[in-house]
Amino acid sequence: METVNIGFVGTGGNSQSHARGLAGVPQARIVAAADVNETAVGDFAVAHDVADVHTDYRAVLENPAVHAIVISLPHALHGEVAIAAAQAGKHVLCEKPLGVSVAECDDIIAACRAAGVNLMVGHTHRFIHEHLRAQELLQAGAIGDVLHIHDSIQSPNRHKEMGWRGVKAMAGGGVFMDNGVHSADRLRWWIGAEVTTITAKVGHYGARTEGEDHGVAHLEFANGATATMEISLIAAPVLGRCRAVVTGSAGAMEIATWRHLKVAAAEAEEWETFTFPQNRSQFVREDGEFVASILEQRPPSVTGEDGKRAVAIVQGIYAASASGKTVYLGT
Repeated sequence: METVNIGFVGTGGNSQSHARGLAGVPQARIVAAADVNETAVGDFAVAHDVADVHTDYRAVLENPAVHAIVISLPHALHGEVAIAAAQAGKHVLCEKPLGVSVAECDDIIAACRAAGVNLMVGHTHRFIHEHLRAQELLQAGAIGDVLHIHDSIQSPNRHKEMGWRGVKAMAGGGVFMDNGVHSADRLRWWIGAEVTTITAKVGHYGARTEGEDHGVAHLEFANGATATMEISLIAAPVLGRCRAVVTGSAGAMEIATWRHLKVAAAEAEEWETFTFPQNRSQFVREDGEFVASILEQRPPSVTGEDGKRAVAIVQGIYAASASGKTVYLGT
């Protein structure tokens, strides 16, 4: 196989980013697409020169020319489509979160393993310039051991119409199942250990969503590091940001997503600042990794297990908030 033929299931929202990303991957070709919205899939087909178009995703899975699929659907639909794709012998790139429960994630992972197909989860934050460079520096010990990270993803979307993301049954929760899984995944990645204990408080304070729209969680990791997650839809515009501040044993780091990376040694009085092109090329890297993993017959860098761990953390946050007690996760 020299070219990976891709089928899309779901053609709204993030699918456009993946299509543009795949356009930058020479070994990939989009050959089919499905969406229950006939207008949406038609527009997608025109924009990306796709000939095989359907309103039933099963037609994409039945196409023998399709080697792999990209799933960009409401969260509650991921499981059904991912399992069906695996059973049809298609490799799977599933947008985050992998599923709406840990059990569903297990079912998806098992189906892909049984079929011998690759499963990658779309945790695109692992492919953003600032985040990649931060990971390299953290692994190299640039600020010593990671002691604590405060990770804040705050969106000024109090009045925004949320669409299906505002429907708890479709989203699997609120803002933590949407943006919180990004934080859960990148904290695991940067710290390099698994979460062991969680305390949390989440609630609903006025955004147009059935689920929680703001919350804070405290996480402890198996290597002794700690982290706080602050995830919000109701931030004032002056606070709207995606930023992580890292305290290390020999320095500090500020990771400002889509803006910059700053690093300081323990005795430094000024930051060393890194800036990067802001061209959304993370999707070229993400989709390129998916295609490369298929061609090279190896697991992708972001696995189904990674997706499951992020969901487990979010579910633990929900349980800790509801009970008012510490939740313990197995490592």
